[in-house]
Amino acid sequence: MSGQDTELRLTAALQGINPVPIDRTHGGAAPDDIIDFSASINPLGPPQAALDEYHTTVGAISSYPPVYSERLAARIAEWLGIASDEVIVGNGSTQLIHLFARVYRLTVPYVAIPTFSEFANAIALNDCTPYALELRREHAFTIQLTQVESALKRQAQALFIGRPNSPTGSMFPLGVAARIVEQCERFRSFCMFDEAFIDFTGRKESAITLMRGPERRLRGLLIIGSLTKIFSIPGLRVGFLAGPATVIRELRRYIEPWSLNVVAERVAMACLKHADEFTHRTQTWLLEERSHLSEQLSAIRGVIVYPSAANFLMLEVKESAQAASFREFMLSRGIAVRDLRTMPGCSGGLYRVAVRLRHDNDRLITAATAYACEM
Repeated sequence: MSGQDTELRLTAALQGINPVPIDRTHGGAAPDDIIDFSASINPLGPPQAALDEYHTTVGAISSYPPVYSERLAARIAEWLGIASDEVIVGNGSTQLIHLFARVYRLTVPYVAIPTFSEFANAIALNDCTPYALELRREHAFTIQLTQVESALKRQAQALFIGRPNSPTGSMFPLGVAARIVEQCERFRSFCMFDEAFIDFTGRKESAITLMRGPERRLRGLLIIGSLTKIFSIPGLRVGFLAGPATVIRELRRYIEPWSLNVVAERVAMACLKHADEFTHRTQTWLLEERSHLSEQLSAIRGVIVYPSAANFLMLEVKESAQAASFREFMLSRGIAVRDLRTMPGCSGGLYRVAVRLRHDNDRLITAATAYACEM
């Protein structure tokens, strides 16, 4: 088949499929006098061992880090229960998303939206077009297997899906993840799950389990992970990507040298020493606090709270064109929330709020109640 015939087939297959636009809006970095609900970071962390290591390691900043951190990659692989050549580490998961997009310039990639914007951004910045798999309100913003099958029949080379998904909080079971991977394998397509928030749900729910045992033959399963959220170290930027050794080997060839600084590497190692105990404590706290926040916000007139498996909630807030937006009102009360109106797949009135400690959460509830009274 000629190149022109292939292009015509692709054009026909993609008719009616919307490309995902670039969106550079992110949460975090609120002023010091503002309570920041826009960034979904563990309010219990960092672990004390990580803080101790940080102070100890300051004296090492006059030395170069390793060109590539083999030590941290091996330690993360041990934590995950996979081989060390199946993990690559980087300066946050975002670097690895962009690295993958740069190395594997995919002609027909699909991104389940709304989700973390850097998946579509990375694809678009490498002169490729990310196509949308739109998550629907009527399905609680959870992907459907029929959508996966449809995308693969349209010659999708890769699917990018969040679990738990940000900003929606939706989380499909591990069994569904396995079926998605099976379909992708059948069509020889990559399947990348963004599991940056999986440790708030429980690592036993991670698709990493599909890489163990006889399933190690999987050619296209890729999993993005992060130490930033669970261990509350966003300023240090530590992420990883797990996948087939052949893919990881190729990515290591092209990753920028010295991507991980000395402090980040050593603090990450300290976090992993106490990972099981720390994540268990976090999950116990989160179950109670997320339930409290969700129930109280759901009781407010004009506020819909979507189910979440993560450390944040997505809200749909009734707003009036004649009044301040929910974001503006909350800022006037000293609270920053993540306004999702510019995020592909979202619309005005959708917001994401982190689950924080009880006194902060109660302040958010009080402010949201006051907003509803003014509508």
